Amino acid sequence: MSKAITFDYKAFQEHKKTPRYWGGFKQLTRQHRYILSLLHQLKWTTSRESDGKTVPDLERFGKWLQSDKSPVQKPFRDMVPDDLSTTIGALSSMVGKSYSKNA
Repeated sequence: MSKAITFDYKAFQEHKKTPRYWGGFKQLTRQHRYILSLLHQLKWTTSRESDGKTVPDLERFGKWLQSDKSPVQKPFRDMVPDDLSTTIGALSSMVGKSYSKNA
């Protein structure tokens, strides 16, 4: 006899509000890779527990996407190419400002 798996819709809806969900992505397109590169340049990174590798901090990115500072306030995974371009522009500007501050 197999055990039925139940789906907790309410819990999933709550999860969709978290910064971790907002910063996550489904597929790795060229625009996604560029955004991940910009997160590295901004030093929005964390160390992965499994191997210690430095990876983009998607939770921090998700918090930024949820904030008033983000030009596109929607989850990363739900962005269309125009949204991604707008986000790339904002992050690129932030990278430029961070470099000019350190000069």
